Order: sequence, then C-alpha cells, then structure tokens
Amino acid sequence: LKGLNSLLLNGNKFVGKLPSSMQNLTGLQLLDLGENRLKDIMPSWIGERFSKLMFLRLQSNNFHGGISNKLCQISNLQVLNLAHNNLTGNIPQCFNNFTVMASNDPGKYHQGINNEISLQNFKGGRELEYSSENVMFVKSISLSANNLVGEIPDGIMDLTGLKILNLSQNHLSGRISKKIANLKQLETLDLSMNELFGAIPP
Repeated sequence: LKGLNSLLLNGNKFVGKLPSSMQNLTGLQLLDLGENRLKDIMPSWIGERFSKLMFLRLQSNNFHGGISNKLCQISNLQVLNLAHNNLTGNIPQCFNNFTVMASNDPGKYHQGINNEISLQNFKGGRELEYSSENVMFVKSISLSANNLVGEIPDGIMDLTGLKILNLSQNHLSGRISKKIANLKQLETLDLSMNELFGAIPP
C-alpha cells in the first residue's frame, strides 16, 4: 500500500508494537493511532521513512522512551500530538526543522487526502475536530502528560506559525525563553504542571 496517504486506526483497542512492515507506507500524509493500547518505543523509522507526513497523532497510548531526533526529518509536519503517553528524556533541539510550522502560510493541502476524513486534536483542554477543509490551517505541538524533562528547547521558539503549544503535565524545568515572543500566531499556550521557574517574560 505504498500509495496510501491516510491511515486512521484511532479509538480502538489495539495492543503491542507497531509492525515493522508499516515502514513500507512511505506515501502517508496522515497517521492517527490515538486512543489505543499500543506499547512501543517511538520508532525512529517514522522520521526516516515518512517524509510526506503532515499529521502524526499517537495520543493516549503507552509509547515510552525518548523522542527520536529522526522525527525532525519530517519537514512537512504541521501537527505533532504525542500527548498522554510515557515518553521520557528531553524534547529534541531540532524541532525548528518543522519548516511548515515555522511559516505563516497554510500547510500544503494534498488533494489525495480523502475529503471525508477529519483530524481530532486538543486545544485548550478541549478536543476539537478539524475537517479536511480547514485542517491545512492547524499547526500544533502537543506533548502533554508524559515524563519529559529538561528545558524547553529554543528551537520551538522558531516555529512562528504555531497555533497550539501544549507541554503541560511533564517535568520540564528552567526558564521560559524570551524568544517565546516569536510565537505571534499562538492561540493556545499550556505550560501548566511542570517545574518551570524564574520570571514570566514580558
């Protein structure tokens, strides 16, 4: 199924690891495996093989271990939702490689994506559903409810087109960078329930 561009398996009771044969789905633009019981590390091949991926949603599973730097190879990515897993370690410094998120232009909508699909995403504590007509405007990073540590990388502050940033319910420390002022398109910012300190930047 190398021509498959959307794989939606969310909201089931799938268990175990991701099959290695999924690496052959190199045409994927949307991958939603949210709300299952998958238990695996974050496979590095997602970044290595899925260069066309625009939407990656693995929310509410049992993924563990670190977030691979290979993920940063997906320059077209505009929605990254890894919330409610057991991920550990630091947020990669290379998130500024998500060039679509760093642009104020809408994402490149691919006509091959089925007009009937929708994408669910968290915004401000509510789950919203985006249709294929407006999903191109969504630019979002949600890493909430994991066990991530360290400082918020400056690379995120270069994503000037980002509309949703949710890093809540982790163990992030350090100060909020003054470069957060770059994120002029933000509609939702949630850094709650971490271990951040210092002054709130003007």
